[in-house]
Amino acid sequence: MSSLCCKILNLAVLLVLAAVQMGADHLDSDECGCGRRG
Repeated sequence: MSSLCCKILNLAVLLVLAAVQMGADHLDSDECGCGRRG
């Protein structure tokens, strides 16, 4: 049971990190009007 919980927690952390990374890439890109370059 604990191993399954650990797998779910690890997957959740990976998803959060991926979402943050994609968000940072989007803000740095020229396509985003709310980016630092805009």
